[in-house]
Amino acid sequence: MVLTGTERSQSEFATLTSHRGVIIGKAEGDHSTTSLRDLGSIVWPIVKGVMASPGEKVARQLEAATHARNIAFGIEAVGQSVDSGLGTTLLVENDYQVKPDNSSSLIDDCDNLVDIVIEKVLALGGNVMFVEDGSLANFQRIALILRV
Repeated sequence: MVLTGTERSQSEFATLTSHRGVIIGKAEGDHSTTSLRDLGSIVWPIVKGVMASPGEKVARQLEAATHARNIAFGIEAVGQSVDSGLGTTLLVENDYQVKPDNSSSLIDDCDNLVDIVIEKVLALGGNVMFVEDGSLANFQRIALILRV
């Protein structure tokens, strides 16, 4: 959970809640009239930072999945695998974005297909790991480690 609100409100909430352990970050300010889209833009960098993982562990997982041919890569293949419920861990470059077009099977009410894939992986109980831009060049910037 990312806690938003004035510093005073955040402090009071943190003192009173029994859910302190799930607060991953804070965004200060009164966002009661902020649109969901704008609030997402404020909160997403905090969530993204928490979800970032150590590079060496990611590299080992990716290498093992590649050798076992237990991987999907490229936005369309990853999207199809996620829709089939086959993915466990999504690896995506930090600033990777894909605008939807009419031929995409991932079209949704969103302007970035990568966000849709991330949401689906998380909804299925999978993990999302953000990696440095360029580190997934051989995988078209996005890769999904599949369930065995």
